[in-house]
Amino acid sequence: MDQTKAMYQEFLPAPLLRPFIENYYVIQTDGSAYFEKKAYASGCIEIMIRLGGGNWYVRNEKGIQLNPPIELWGQIIEPLTYFCDGPGCMMGVRFYPHTAALFLRESANLFNDQVSDLYQVMGNPIQYLYEELLNKATLKERLEAFDAFFYKKSVGPC
Repeated sequence: MDQTKAMYQEFLPAPLLRPFIENYYVIQTDGSAYFEKKAYASGCIEIMIRLGGGNWYVRNEKGIQLNPPIELWGQIIEPLTYFCDGPGCMMGVRFYPHTAALFLRESANLFNDQVSDLYQVMGNPIQYLYEELLNKATLKERLEAFDAFFYKKSVGPC
């Protein structure tokens, strides 16, 4: 992949969330070249939300899988290839290995080495966040929406 065809940026969450969330990030591809990367073991669970453009996929021993618009990436033990079929924009949340269960209310090992539909795990609250992010005009507003959502999840009832 030509690195000039993709943009990756990381952002710190609000100070109260930093003990739980390592960072937020944005991946944008312009679609002018095939975008493919490999994810390696990091121990982190991540959420990725598709905010426009092409479809995102993973390739593993089971073949090629179309990812849902709201993805939950489990802890990657084996390398996992992911790619986009056109211009794309994803926003992500990277949890520390020991903190994802606080927000997911599930055992982290249920999601190892796979990409799951986060709506199936969290239900309507994550769908509402997804819709809110789609309607935000700026990156700053989207980052603030992430902060508000995860702060509420950390102090509120499930």
